[in-house]
Amino acid sequence: MPGMNEGEGPGVVGAPGLQLLYTADEAAIMLRVKPRWLKRQAAARKVPFIMLAGSYRFSARHLEEIMRMHEKAPEFAELPRMPRQRTHRHRATSVDDGASAPLRPRPGHRRVVRDLGGAS
Repeated sequence: MPGMNEGEGPGVVGAPGLQLLYTADEAAIMLRVKPRWLKRQAAARKVPFIMLAGSYRFSARHLEEIMRMHEKAPEFAELPRMPRQRTHRHRATSVDDGASAPLRPRPGHRRVVRDLGGAS
C-alpha cells in the first residue's frame, strides 16, 4: 500500500524520529529482570528512562545502554597459580633383574607404654 513503511500493518502510523517506548514491565521481560528491579533502578536514576504521564518508559536505545552498563568484561589478569605438587622421588633400585623393589608399609608411630600403677 502506498504510504506504509516496511514492517507496519494497516492502521499503524509511522512518524519519522519517533521511538517506540516500552513500559517497565515490557522492558523487564526483554532484559530478563524483575519489573520491580527496573523501576527501582530508574527511580534511583541509575538507568536511562523517559518519564511519561507518571510512568517509566524505555526505548530500544535505553535498553541497549542498560545492558552495556551492566556488562562485565572478562579480566585478563594473571590467573592464580595452583601450588605445584611435589613429585615423589623414588629410591634407586638395582636394575640387575629388571624388577622393581617390593613395596613396604611406612613405619607406624611407636607408642610408649607407661606404668601408671604406683605399686612396686
